[in-house]
Amino acid sequence: MTGVVMTFRKFRQQCLAALLMLVTLPVWAANIAGVDFQFALLNSESGRAAAQEPQAQVRLMEQRLAEEKQSLQNDINEFQRNELTLSVDEANQQKQQLAQREQQLRNMAASMQRQAQKMEQDLLKQLQPAGEAALKALIAERQLDLVLSRQAAVFANETVDITQALMQKLNETN
Repeated sequence: MTGVVMTFRKFRQQCLAALLMLVTLPVWAANIAGVDFQFALLNSESGRAAAQEPQAQVRLMEQRLAEEKQSLQNDINEFQRNELTLSVDEANQQKQQLAQREQQLRNMAASMQRQAQKMEQDLLKQLQPAGEAALKALIAERQLDLVLSRQAAVFANETVDITQALMQKLNETN
């Protein structure tokens, strides 16, 4: 499945917010962690289980798309073999039909990509409450002062990454 796409503007805003928070942190705020929340959600046991159905649907869409591509390619090959035996009008008509089918195929691929992204977003929405609860428990256990998205950090030592711990916490609660 494709990743959730973050716009550049939103990413830039998050980076600036994280930088401002880091600059304004008091010296005593030493318990900082980074987490890849989405990765933890999707790779937890409950996330993998919940993703099975959407992944099966995506595989079916990919299979259908591949079949349509192959069918179109076969028709293009057949047209190329027979092109010299067709009248100019027939050749132009078939070229136009093939071009329309190519456009329909591109539209189908784009539509399937949007569907896959929607399924991933819906899955993340479904998993988010449990993820937030597990993260809050982890924050309390480790007495963290600040948790940053791993994507927002320019650099972070591996020791501050709590993604694996979050996945373990999610697995314990399910």
